[in-house]
Amino acid sequence: MLSAFLGLRTINQPNSGNTLNSVELKDASAVEALLLNACQKLVQAGQPEGVLWLLAYTYAKVGWGIYRAGQLEPDFSLDPRTIIEIRLFGLGGEFYFWSEPGQPFQFMSRWQLDQPAAPAPAFAQAKERADRPNKYQEQFGYKLPDTTFPNIADEWHILWGTETKPSLERAGWTKVSEERGVSYEIPHVLVQGARQLPLRLLVRYYLAYDENDTGLCYFQDRRLVELRDANFNELA
Repeated sequence: MLSAFLGLRTINQPNSGNTLNSVELKDASAVEALLLNACQKLVQAGQPEGVLWLLAYTYAKVGWGIYRAGQLEPDFSLDPRTIIEIRLFGLGGEFYFWSEPGQPFQFMSRWQLDQPAAPAPAFAQAKERADRPNKYQEQFGYKLPDTTFPNIADEWHILWGTETKPSLERAGWTKVSEERGVSYEIPHVLVQGARQLPLRLLVRYYLAYDENDTGLCYFQDRRLVELRDANFNELA
């Protein structure tokens, strides 16, 4: 479903000031409480308009969610034994937690907050790059922000999906699919034929340098930032 994004589970070290924590979730209500508390923390950290995205990997499916107007949609009171990993994210930061192998109620978590909140790339420039011939930089979408944020690099990932139809389960949601069998639903109305596909997922990489002063730079951590349509228009 997420194409190249599937390799983003590994964390080398949390970014400066962010630590890994062990979390025990005994039942579905504990999962829901954890997510709601994380939503409130991210909003307090400066998330514009209090809107957050949620991406959940479970053994049954991969599903999207959204936090807006103080509510988390859809119901995320998941059985912790079914959870592989969940990412809750927005412009201001991300809360990420994942299951521990062989320990169905034990999870590891980490926060990644941008202080101050680093801006997303200029979308007009991003669209211009996407419309050009595929040279190396345009093809892979890398963009270093200005010197205010020298240690991050943003990259747009394209999601699977070539067709849309209204969700049969939730009003205001859209089912995105394609012939190979991939399908998922997002909390936004997409219009068939409006050229809003493919959807674009912004991934932020945090850069660090080798402690031995070799000059080598590497990705220390990475997180999700936001979801937009093919024209880089907001979906939330």
